[in-house]
Amino acid sequence: MTDRATPGTMTARTGTAAGAAGPGTGAPGTAAGTAASAGAPGTAVGTGPSTTDIGRQRTAVPEDRFRLVVVTGAPGVGKTRLAQSLVARYAVPAAAVDCDPVVHPWESSEKLYALMASTLRATLPVYRAWGAGVVVVSGVVLAGRALEPFQEVFDALGAESVIYGLRAGPDALAARIRKDPGGEHFIEGRLAETHLDEEVALVPGARQIDTTGLGPEEAVEAVLAMERAELGPAWLGPAH
Repeated sequence: MTDRATPGTMTARTGTAAGAAGPGTGAPGTAAGTAASAGAPGTAVGTGPSTTDIGRQRTAVPEDRFRLVVVTGAPGVGKTRLAQSLVARYAVPAAAVDCDPVVHPWESSEKLYALMASTLRATLPVYRAWGAGVVVVSGVVLAGRALEPFQEVFDALGAESVIYGLRAGPDALAARIRKDPGGEHFIEGRLAETHLDEEVALVPGARQIDTTGLGPEEAVEAVLAMERAELGPAWLGPAH
């Protein structure tokens, strides 16, 4: 299971736009957003709808709630792919935003975390105005790094949030990094940051998922099982 987003872009099902934000690691990832139905938000949005979910009927957001689902983990564990698969499974309008940055020079710092938070601060209200009930935010979001600035943004929006921590054993993680067809330029940096898997366990309240022996769809189902148990059928479609 690998992260598969195009470096340096933020894409929605209605188009694309430049963007960058992400965690304080030495392994730059990507910045991308995906809306789960046609007509996604229009600030940094471009060209035309995807056919993936055109015509799919979605229910209104229950009780006008706004839920932020954070998917964190070490670089290369499969956060982006899981997030993009996850949004298509909600019964309410949903979107995915990958907040890992592509910036040069790379330096883990408070300045970088502020960049990440500023990007979300600008982006999330647009998706909410579009009608999203759920936004899945993927990235290396760890305590003492990006987590606290992110939480400030979430609180300011009055949004409810939940964190899923994707874990993988060192061999499995290294294998995913090397096999990722979209991450060939980041292999060495990501391999140097595999130790961040241990920090995922330190994220307060994170729901830990060991993906070592799971395929991509199995990992999605593991998250969905917990989401479905909490939210019920009004928010999520049936299990596959």
